[in-house]
Amino acid sequence: ASHYPTAAEAEANFLKNVPAATLSKSFTGLPASTSLEPGCYHITKNVTQMYEVDCSKGGYVFYIDGDVQVYNTSGVPAGFNIKNGDNNKDANWPRFIIKKGCTFTIGGATVTYPNGIISTAHKSDVSPSEVKSNSTQKPHCYVYGVDCTLELKQENNILDCYGGVYGDNSKIIMHGSNYFFGRLAAMDMQSDNSNNTKIPYCPGPYDNIKSNEMEVMTTSMEIVRFQYYY
Repeated sequence: ASHYPTAAEAEANFLKNVPAATLSKSFTGLPASTSLEPGCYHITKNVTQMYEVDCSKGGYVFYIDGDVQVYNTSGVPAGFNIKNGDNNKDANWPRFIIKKGCTFTIGGATVTYPNGIISTAHKSDVSPSEVKSNSTQKPHCYVYGVDCTLELKQENNILDCYGGVYGDNSKIIMHGSNYFFGRLAAMDMQSDNSNNTKIPYCPGPYDNIKSNEMEVMTTSMEIVRFQYYY
């Protein structure tokens, strides 16, 4: 029978399918240029500008080493704009890997522009709004960690990803009025805002996509109640 992976089991797969060429090229911090070359980036400081991540060039790994926030207090977009991801091949999808004991925070105070980790089409290029035709898209990005925290701030901040934080001391915090598209796995998930967090249906990373497809929920456990929200 399947089981929720242990921290060690999960961590062993964080770099699954990442090209060897990506792992052989390392960078300390993020460059002044907003266009990133494929490789591994060691991030210890807050991300304060919007970087372009082009999956057609190769793979990317971002190691979050410290309490890192994706946000610019000067009122300009900050984050990662992920382009040209292949729905059927995840080798070049970026991996964000959070160090044990650290917090990776997406967004900050109220914003009206795209801010965060963006890897799918949204209804407006100015204000993020909800994901466009989400049943025919996948987020081309993974966010992983062990005994860490992944946090998505409120008010128009975006996180498009397949996210999993593992271990007894990991948690995901979702604030209301944000924009999330993807799937999440965690032992502890929290929402601390009076506005309900909305998580629309998203196909799995290896699922075939058909327009307007709705996945049937299956489990080896007895289902008491479930409901999809839009």
